[in-house]
Formats: sequence, structure tokens, C-alpha cells
Amino acid sequence: MENGKTAALRRDLTAAAAALLLPALLLALGRYLGLQRFAALGGTPGWGAEYLLLLCPALLLWALTGRAWAVWLAEGVPLLVLTLVNYYKLRLNGVPLEPADFALLTGAGEIMSFALPQLRLNLPMIGALLFWAVLLTGLILLGKRLRMDKKLRIVALCAGLVLAAALLTGFAAPRETAGAGPVLRLYAAWISARREARESGADEETLEDIRQQLNGTPSPEPTPETAPGTLPSPDPEPTPEPTPEPEPIFPTVIFLMSESFFDVTALPGVSFETDPLATYHALAAEHPSGRFLSNTYCGGTAYVEMEVLTGICSALLHSGDTLTNLPDETYPFLPCISDVFAAQGYEMTFLHSYNRRLYNRALIYDAFGFDRVLFDDSFPPDAERRGNYISDPALSEMLLRLLAEAHDAPQMFFTVSMENHQPYSAAKFGESCASGLRADGLEADELAALDAYVCGLEDADKGLKILTDALRETEEPVMLVFWGDHRPNLGLSDGRNVYEELGVCSGTDTEAWGPEELAEMLSTNWLIWTNYPLEAEDRTESCTMLGLHVLETLGFELTDYYRWLAKVTDGRYLLYRPRLFADASGLFSRTIPEPYEKLMKSYTAAVHNIVYGDRSIFAPCREGTE
Repeated sequence: MENGKTAALRRDLTAAAAALLLPALLLALGRYLGLQRFAALGGTPGWGAEYLLLLCPALLLWALTGRAWAVWLAEGVPLLVLTLVNYYKLRLNGVPLEPADFALLTGAGEIMSFALPQLRLNLPMIGALLFWAVLLTGLILLGKRLRMDKKLRIVALCAGLVLAAALLTGFAAPRETAGAGPVLRLYAAWISARREARESGADEETLEDIRQQLNGTPSPEPTPETAPGTLPSPDPEPTPEPTPEPEPIFPTVIFLMSESFFDVTALPGVSFETDPLATYHALAAEHPSGRFLSNTYCGGTAYVEMEVLTGICSALLHSGDTLTNLPDETYPFLPCISDVFAAQGYEMTFLHSYNRRLYNRALIYDAFGFDRVLFDDSFPPDAERRGNYISDPALSEMLLRLLAEAHDAPQMFFTVSMENHQPYSAAKFGESCASGLRADGLEADELAALDAYVCGLEDADKGLKILTDALRETEEPVMLVFWGDHRPNLGLSDGRNVYEELGVCSGTDTEAWGPEELAEMLSTNWLIWTNYPLEAEDRTESCTMLGLHVLETLGFELTDYYRWLAKVTDGRYLLYRPRLFADASGLFSRTIPEPYEKLMKSYTAAVHNIVYGDRSIFAPCREGTE
């Protein structure tokens, strides 16, 4: 009898030890799979918090099944999948897995078609997955030896429920998650979103400041005081007649966001026999142009276009929210440059040379008041395709056709290209670029990826030439606003990166980049071309402020929101996103600098009032939003 009790006690202790040990093993395995080197494991934060997050479901699974292999299987599969998705997402576009990414599940097929050619299992991944499978097999074979009895399962259930209740309070959510595993990051983001939802209302003092900023009028310039003991001049100079304001013009305005466009000729160690961007360079030398700061790296096109359209800094939204995954009923209330164009009598068209299945674009642009929302199915059946997508020259031809068919109203087009989307490989175009790319030090696959990208750039430049050549001689005034949404993903399946090989960045761990390095990797190029006189200038622009600055250049009367945004930013603020604040003077900071804290507090309050609040600050601009 004593032997039976001893055996039962030993089995219970073994099961209890396994219940505590398996989540720790799973955590270490997941961290290794994500980092792919043992030496880096010790430097990653949040081990204790993430262990508790894995221990909680493990205890509940033990209580329900009593079997170790069931815990290892049911908890291991989702953890390993999340870890692999997080690993590849970091290398594809430099951003770890976020709650907002789950809103893209409906377009998972589209995303996989872009990403799959670049995804390969390397040796560390294969080793980690084999270890998990071997241990699963061992746990199945051990079977009864690790089975919990009824009493111990009740203890596990109680412990799991208590731990779950504690985790729901957010006590384990760290303030800083850089370098942590995806489970801890998602948990911290969820807790943060719950906390933000409770605290989404801005304090009344901040809201009143915004009202004063919006409604205040500048003080009159002080007049010089007359010096004591002197008399005014008896014959003052007559006041000159005010210069009459020029008559406003209402040009055709074309916004063209070019997929992955940036000046590749500026990369170190890269040279060409001929200039692949000859048209862009010629236009940029004579028109406003310069560096463009994107909010994303190597992907997330719609996040860029939404900031251009709305002037809303998406980093100020609640954790897990993006400007493309808000509730459908929110979009009619968001500010948009379309409000200003509509007030000037413009007819507005959105045109994208890809399909409507990603980013909720069809609903969003309809809510923004666009008259037409067109995708690839609106193009002629014989439209040229390059690299599996409608080509940039074909997109320019489509724009010219739509413009020729336009009504008498002034026209605004917001256009997004697709040809130069990832993946980049020798097979994408089946030919080498015409510009004669040379890049010392790159291996064959790296050179092939860069060469394929340059092929797409050459076509983007051709499309730009087609547009400007056709519109240069037209009698009607035309403005073309052209920019690249983000840099291309030039990472390779084995984890290497063309940018790292060329010395542009220090490595593929984007969270280790300093603000200057991050700003460099977020930089593309922009240009405003007109067929009427417009003073050339070289300045840094950003996705958040470009829309406002175009409206100011046009001289159109602004809505309340844009008047306020122009007043508070005052040409200083450019960009804010995780780990980077940028202003127009060239200041790059990892956090918000002290002189800008009040501005960003007001900006956050305004955004939250529009997106989450009662929308009481700014006057509504669209029908049905009163």
C-alpha cells in the first residue's frame, strides 16, 4: 500500500513539475525560433511575464485533459505559428506582429502571394520544429506517467483561473516590449488598448486649448512708439496700394503614390551605365521635391496613403488600431483632403492598379466622398502587365484616358500604382534592367533582387514621363503630386538583407536601429510637378503633412481641421511613429522632444475626439455627418 501511495505521489510530482516546466521549454523554443541564435536569448526582455502568459493556458489545458502531450500540442502550435509569422513580418517590412494585422486575415491569400516566394525554412527553424515534434512524440509515449489525477487537475484548474484573473488586470504587461516575443507583445497591446479605451476622453482643458487654437485670431502687429520729445513726420510716406491677390486657379490635381519608389542611385556602392530615373531627376531639379518620410518600411502601402489623405498620425490611435481597420461607421467622420476639394467643386476619382481585396479601400474611399472608386477591373483587358501587375506606363495611360473623358468640373485623382511591388527576383520581369546596374560586394541573389527592383523603377520613370509629356502642353493647369510609399523589401529568404550588405543599415533587427538609421530606412522621394510656374525648392516632406502642404500650395480654403493642423504644426512637425519623431529642421529623436510635448498632447486629443469621441471640436465636412 505504501508503495502505491509513493508511486502515486511520484506521478503527481512528476506531472506537477511537467506542468511548470513545459511552458518554460515552449517559451525558450519560441524565443530561439524568433531570434535564431542562443547568444541573443539572454538579452530579450519579459521572460517572467511571458512565462506566466504560457503557464495560464497550460494549467487550464492540464485541468481539462490531464495529459502533457495535449498541452504541448494545443499550446505549441499557435505559439510556433505566431513566432514564425512575427519573424517573417519583421524581415518583410521591419515591423513585428501587431493586433491590427489580424484585420488583414480576409486578405491572407493576397498577402501570401507577395510573401511566399521569400519564405524559406532555414536550419535553425528546422531544428526548433524537429525538437518540438520529438518532444511531442516523447510526451505521447510517456502517456500515463505524466497524467494528472482528478485532485491535481482541480488544483491546476483553480490555479489557472486565479492566474487568468490576475493577467486580465494587466499586471504582467511590460511598458517596453522591444525584443519580446509575439505573445507578450500582443498581450501588452491588448492591455494597452483596454486602458486607452477607458481613458480615451481628453481632459477638458486640452480640448479648450484646441478650440482656442482653432478660433483664435493673431494679434495685430505692434506699431513702433514715437521717441520721446519728437513729433510725427509732417509728410508721412503715402500708404502704398495693396497688391491685388492673384485670381485663384483650379488645376487638375493628380496624386500618384508610386509603389516602393525611391532614388536607388543614392545607394552606396551602386552605379549604373545610364540613369534609371532620368525623368524624375530632371523634374526634381526644376520643381519642388526632396526627401519623403514614410511611416512604414517595406510594406503597408495603405497606411501611408491614409495619412496623406487625413493628416492623422496613426501612431496616436489606440494600440491595435490603424487607419484602415476602424469601424466602418467611423470613416464618414474622418477628415480628408477630399473635403477641401469637394468644397471647391472638384470631381474626385480614386484609381488603383490592383484589386479591392485589401485594406477596405472601396468602403473607405466611398465614405470619403470620392465620385469614382476604380480598381484593376476598370482597366482595358489589353492593359500592359509587367511582373504580374498592371504596369506603371499603363496606369499613366489610364489616367490620361479618364482625364480626357472628364466632365467640365475640375478633376482630382488619387492614384496608387502596383507594378513594382515585392517580391523581387530574377524571375519577376525575366530580364535585366536596361540601366546597367553594378553593385560590388552583392551576391548573385542579392544582385538579382536589386536588379528586378530597378526594372520596376525604370517603368515608374517611364510612366512619369508619359504623364508629364502629355500634360505639359495642355492649356489647362495641372499639378502632379508624386511620391514613393516606402522603400522596397530587399530582404532575402535566408535572413540576409541588401541594405545591410550595402552598409545602409546595421542589420535586420529593426528595433535596434537608432532614430537617424530608422529615418534613413523610412526615406523615399517626392515631387510636385506643374505645367504652370511654381517655385522650386528642396525640402523634407512626410506622409502625415503632405496632404496639408499641397492644399496650402493650392491656396484653397481649408476646413476647420486642416486650419487647426496648419496652425499648431506651423511647418515644424513632420512625422511621429514608434521610435521616431521628426521635425522639419532635421531633428530625429527616439521619443517626443520636450518642446513638442504640448503639440503632441493637443494632436492626440484632437485625433481621439474625431475617432473615438463625440466629434465636438471640428465642424463636419460631409453630408450625413452632422
